[in-house]
Amino acid sequence: LTNEIELLLHAVRLRSQSLRVNPEWISLRAWIEGRAHKWKSILGSEASLEIEGNLSRPIYADPSLLDLILGNLLENSRKFSIQKPKVKIFIQQTQRKAFRWLGVKPRFELVVQDAGLGFRRNQNRAVFKRFYRTHPHIPGTGLGLYLCASAAKAQGFSLRGDSLGPNLGARFTLSGKL
Repeated sequence: LTNEIELLLHAVRLRSQSLRVNPEWISLRAWIEGRAHKWKSILGSEASLEIEGNLSRPIYADPSLLDLILGNLLENSRKFSIQKPKVKIFIQQTQRKAFRWLGVKPRFELVVQDAGLGFRRNQNRAVFKRFYRTHPHIPGTGLGLYLCASAAKAQGFSLRGDSLGPNLGARFTLSGKL
């Protein structure tokens, strides 16, 4: 119940835009490794959590909002797992070509991939809607991914989700400027 109340409070703050964003420079790989023990406890003792990749420079982000995003994604990996949760976190640097005269802009991607229940391919945008639930038989509020997307947007990042289909896992990608 406490988690659901916290989710509702975050949703109200994001909706009213009273949420404060307090960014700082974060070495993403080190930050994630520093929280891996906490997240392994969220996933459970039988779970597998792998972290791969790194960035050449830090990102400018709010650590509490990053924690909200990754905490919710990992909680969903646990909640929607078919067997023991198996999660991989990939950190990578990409480049996005803007307009020809602006050149190439470096970006980061933080990918959380699991082997759980997944969702239908046509739900990849709907999963971020407030109160939307892909698996109504599993307890939840339908606020977690909405909050993740809102927290990403508040920092100037994007969050997208995809799945190859039911029982084929899910993959969520947080991306932003470096």
